This record gives sequence, structure tokens and C-alpha cells, in this order.
Amino acid sequence: MKRALCLWLPNWPLQRLGLSRPELRDAPVALIAPQGGKGLRVVRCSLAASQLGVALEMPAAEASALAKQHHQYRLQIETHDPAADREMLERLARWCGLFSPAILPEEGEEPEALLMDVTGCELLFHGERKLADRLLARFRRRRLTARVAIAETMGCAWAVAHFGLPDRSRASEGSWSLRSVRAGDSVPADAIVIPEGRGASALRPLPVEALRIPGEFLEVLGELGLTRIEQLEPLTFASLAERFGDPLVRRLGQAWGLVSEPLLPPEPAPPVHADWSFEEPVDSSQILQAVIEKLIEGIVALLQPRGEGILRLECHLHESSSQRDQWSIELVSPSLSLRHLTELLRLRLERSPLAQPVMSIRLLASKTAPLSVRQQSLFHEEEGGHDPYALGPLINRLRGRLGDRAVLRPRRQADAQPERACRFDPVKQIGKGRQGEFKPWSPGPRPLRLRSRPVPVEMISLVPEGPPVRFCWDGQEHFIRSVWGPERIETGWWRGSAVRRDYYQVETAQGYRYWLFRRLEDARWFLHGSFD
Repeated sequence: MKRALCLWLPNWPLQRLGLSRPELRDAPVALIAPQGGKGLRVVRCSLAASQLGVALEMPAAEASALAKQHHQYRLQIETHDPAADREMLERLARWCGLFSPAILPEEGEEPEALLMDVTGCELLFHGERKLADRLLARFRRRRLTARVAIAETMGCAWAVAHFGLPDRSRASEGSWSLRSVRAGDSVPADAIVIPEGRGASALRPLPVEALRIPGEFLEVLGELGLTRIEQLEPLTFASLAERFGDPLVRRLGQAWGLVSEPLLPPEPAPPVHADWSFEEPVDSSQILQAVIEKLIEGIVALLQPRGEGILRLECHLHESSSQRDQWSIELVSPSLSLRHLTELLRLRLERSPLAQPVMSIRLLASKTAPLSVRQQSLFHEEEGGHDPYALGPLINRLRGRLGDRAVLRPRRQADAQPERACRFDPVKQIGKGRQGEFKPWSPGPRPLRLRSRPVPVEMISLVPEGPPVRFCWDGQEHFIRSVWGPERIETGWWRGSAVRRDYYQVETAQGYRYWLFRRLEDARWFLHGSFD
């Protein structure tokens, strides 16, 4: 059985504005836009703004006068930006890829909802209710108000999310109460799951607006007294199509499951590429670099309107002997910097000198990603730490000169044995967060410098198995002034030969601090690290 989910974001233009500008989240806000020949009018307003006298379709001049009158309430007049609303909604659709492989914004000029095919996805979340609750919690953490409905069809899910509130007193019968939502109304964040076979009963009491039909059809239906979906059930599709046309019949059929409504994702944009052909074979690296720079300019110009940066750039060289030489550069973060990309290609050319003259060149941006917009801080002290993106150009240059596997980053691992609690992997991408990275619990501080293999030392203790007093290492005798420990570290039985150690932090008379341990099976002492 097919299952569909609708996630509705009431007053999405206002919510999107609060998401991008947090200072406006709780302030009274009105959005203005041109309305045909009526000039600038208010098209959206928050509940706080409506309480100050702002109303829909109010002239912008009147709203501005109210803003001056109520300046103590911080009434804000902003321009409505449908393009930014749609772009952010598409980003949220990608952000929700955890819940469904098929997610799209709804149709229309100003979408406010996401439609998902969740058939079979409930198995990953132990039921549809938990799936919906987890999805709502994800939006709640970003301070977004959302309503979720799951039903057998997209039309039913959309209708219930927008117009259905469960009647708690008759929930066992599957009855639903009606409601209408206006701009600025407070909408409870809730999740409604329609059981299989109950879609028709959930639709019956809802208003005809829940069918997603154009306004002109709603006016005609209202004049005929047809205000609820249940009043359309006795009518045949033929009579409805003859009087109201195909849009009403199609939407009604989609809501009842008689007409399919598949989610068809947009065709992915083809990879951006640029080509150059020479009249005669060229073997000069200076000429190749100049041509490559021109080709990169063209690729950057095509990617800029899409707000995407390059993550992998492939270079295809067609040589005079009909052979092809192909190589690529990969970036750790998306970039459209012409200077930086040109430098990386130059470094790659230096590592792979030309074997034969070149007849043509093709540059292909085979992997792209949205460019991240980050607000710069006026003072570095406010950032609270280093910016990982600042290392991107340096890492790219090192990889271009030394190779992809020459630049490594440490990764922590869940291992009690200190020398195995870290591994080194090639740096592939930065700035994407660290979901799933292990963060071990550390019972005590660890030394910054840890030896890959512990070094045996001669130790003197006052009593057997007691704390150390002095030790000899590297031909010198070190007297211990302070001792912290022991801290016992053991590995699991599944590792074969178990590791059992008692670690001590010691401070010598010269002020140096070391990390020592006693191996329990033979009472031998080792130096494992030092503190700076």
C-alpha cells in the first residue's frame, strides 16, 4: 500500500525570513509585494503585526505609516521574495533526505509544503507515528513550525495537513473536525497519521479548498453551495468534468487515489564543461595554462547563478597520437575562486608533464555542491575557535603538490588502547559536520605527544606495585616530584592477547611531565607520552 507524507510550513515566507534573519523571528513583520495594478500591498503579516493594525492587501504606504507609529514595537516592513522562499524550501527537501528518497516541494508559484513518498520507510523508524514525530522534532530544533500528515495519497495527506484536526472525543471512529488557517494564525505543530482505508472518511468533512483547486473553481462551488468534499461524492466524474473541467476531477481523483500522483524529481542539471581546440598541436605549458584559465572562467560563470561551487574538476587532454590523457583535482570544500582553481591545475600539470602535444582540452566540473554562506566576524575573538574552511585552500595546494594520500587527518576510534585510539585518513571534504564520529569518554587528560610504540624505562618504587619515585630514560635519571594515578586501561577479551596497564602522570624535579605505565603481566615500566 502506497503511503504519502505532507509537511506543511504555515506562513513559510515569514518563517523563512526568521530563519535567515533571527532578529525578526519574534518581531511584528509585514511582507509587501506588487499586486497587479494596485501597487505595493501587504501579502503576508505575522500575528504580532496584525495586532498592531496591519491587514492583508493593505497598501504599503499605510503599513509604513503604522511602522512609524508603532516603532517601539519594532514593526518591520520587508519585501516578499518568492524566489528565496522556494530556494530555501528546496534546501529543506534535501535536508530531509533521511526520511524518504523521494521528496519534492509542492506545485505552485509559492510552495509552502514538502511532499514525500514514505512507502516502506516506516520500518526504519519503528512505525509511521515515530517517523512523523522525529521529522517534526527535526524542524522544531530549528525553531520552525510544521504540520505533518501521513495518508494513502498525496492529495489526502496535503488536505489533512492543511485543514484537518483530529476530534479527540471520536478518534476511534476516525472523525475529523474542520478548521481554516489565515495568514498570521497560530497553527499547532502536530502529526496526523491516517490509517489505511480511512482516507475517504478523513476527506469527507474537509472544505473543498483542501482539493488544491484554483480560486475560480472555489467561487463557482461556493455559489452552488458545495463547500465540503463529502458533497461532491454523489456526483459523477463526468458531470463534474462537464461543469467544472478537468482540474477539479483530477484533484478529486488524486485525493481519493483514483488518479496516480507520482513524485517526479526534476532532471539533474548536466555537468558543466568547457572545450578548446587548437589549430596545431601545442606542447607549451604556458599556452596550456592560459587556455585552462579561460576555460575555468567560463565554468565559473555558468555555476555562479546556480550558487554552486566545484568539488571535482576533470581535465581531458586529446593528444596528437589520438590518445587521451585524463586527470582530475578534488577540493575539500566547494569553491569558485578562479585564482585558486587555476593554481591547483597548474600544480597538477607540474606533476604530470606532457608526453605528447595536445590537440584539444575539455574541462568538466563533474562534482559540484552548494556554496555555503558564512557571515564574517568583525573580531576573531568572537568566533570561539578556528574556521575549518580557512584550511581548505592550503589543503588543496598540498594535495595538488604532494598527492591525494599525502595529506591526512586524525580520526578518533573507540579503542581503550591509546596507540590504537586514532587513525589517519586522507582529507576528502571539510565543513560538513561530524555526524557519526566517535567521541570517546576520557577519564583523564591525555598527552599531546604520544609515542607510536611505548619506550621501556627503568623504574624505582618505594614499595612493590607502588607509585614510581624515579626512572632512567635516554641515559638520564629523572626524579619524580608529583604523581597522579593510577588509571587502569584494559582491552576486551575479543582482542586475543589482552592489554592491561596502570598509567601514571608524573612531574619531574625539572618541571617536565610524562605519561608512564606499568604492564601488569610482568610489572615492566614504559614511557608512552609527554605533556607540553
